[in-house]
Amino acid sequence: PPPGAFVTAEPPPDVVRMGRALALTPDEERDLADLVVADMPIEGLIPHVTTLVTFGSLAGFEALLRNVAVETHGLPFYAGWGLTRDRHEAPGRGRRRNLAELAAAVLLRYPRYWDPESNLACPAETVIARLATEQAAITVGDELGLSRDELAHRLLQTGVETRPVFHPLSTMPAFTR
Repeated sequence: PPPGAFVTAEPPPDVVRMGRALALTPDEERDLADLVVADMPIEGLIPHVTTLVTFGSLAGFEALLRNVAVETHGLPFYAGWGLTRDRHEAPGRGRRRNLAELAAAVLLRYPRYWDPESNLACPAETVIARLATEQAAITVGDELGLSRDELAHRLLQTGVETRPVFHPLSTMPAFTR
């Protein structure tokens, strides 16, 4: 880090919980950092840092997605594409990529997702389409002392849109026998 930088260290969760080998001792952590934060989700720290330095944590990718500079000391999947300051060469990754290309490769092209409806592997677009059509349904009884329309009006005043949902007749008990 540059002289005068305030250094915050966040040990990886597996190091904290399972005492993974090669972990720094608490004294070593205090010698290397101004503040050691454990058991805090890294997402809460990323908005407050100017550079995230990592060996290979997924936090580096999270930081890139949030436009935070990343320095790597290992070879995580997001290193070597020209988006990070890398302390080691990444053989085979000489071509520069922009963040959209890296995110598409990592989140859309490389992984296979599982479709709970067909019970088969599927591309990310199928899962996204399924999630886009998901709806939350809440059944409200008389316990609120409000009619359906009164409740919908109150929710709309707070910015929550509602609409009545009618179940198809074919799903009603009388028709499922």
